[in-house]
Amino acid sequence: MNARLACLLLALLAGANVHADETSLAGCAARALPEHTMRQTQTVTITSAAGWQRESRRTVYWQRFDDGTIKVLFHVERPKTEAGLKLLVVQKPAADPVIHVFSPDMNRARRVVGSGASNSVLGTDFTFEDALYLQRFLGTAERVAVQDSTLDGHAVFVAETRPEADDSAYSRIRTFVDKHSCLPMKTEFYGHNGALDKTLTLARDAVIDIHGHAVATRMVMDNHLRKQRTELAASEIEIDAPLPPSLFTLAEIEKSH
Repeated sequence: MNARLACLLLALLAGANVHADETSLAGCAARALPEHTMRQTQTVTITSAAGWQRESRRTVYWQRFDDGTIKVLFHVERPKTEAGLKLLVVQKPAADPVIHVFSPDMNRARRVVGSGASNSVLGTDFTFEDALYLQRFLGTAERVAVQDSTLDGHAVFVAETRPEADDSAYSRIRTFVDKHSCLPMKTEFYGHNGALDKTLTLARDAVIDIHGHAVATRMVMDNHLRKQRTELAASEIEIDAPLPPSLFTLAEIEKSH
């Protein structure tokens, strides 16, 4: 269970303050999460090269606490074989996330560890490395502004990262951040042979405004190597509505609902 993806995907779909600092890439990145809370429903659809599809659905709860800790709770509703699965991610500042998972056939939640940078996350076209890169891009200064440019006729910042890890699947990663919404509209992942391996795109026609936040309700990862696509859609979105802190405790996720 590579659950750093949880924080990351939610961050991308959560959106940014529409009154963003358009003069600074760092200013944009700092506004990539809600102020306090978010609740949403996520539908994930995987389409293979042969055309078959697999769909899952989950409710996601997100909260930022006063000490900077971010907690995310996933509650899977379908498919039937996965219904009742819960995943709790606790991300403290400058620390690796703590991950616990609960499934209906277990009597308690157990702590789990990511299984490898290049592994697929729950059969999707996202890997642990993809999630880690985007988390760092949104949450730290580990990024380099390459140039100002345009994407689909809109002004963007262009940032490029060259992974340093020896086992990285990529030679470079380029991200295009919209100057108005501060959403990372497109991210390109290049392999060691220089070819474009994957492209992550936020659907511009699916960006909406919720209480002053630009929210991307749909994102797509195209895996050019496997000729496969993963689409993640968000609905029933609530931003900064009250959530009980007890929701993000082990005692709560071990309850049957």
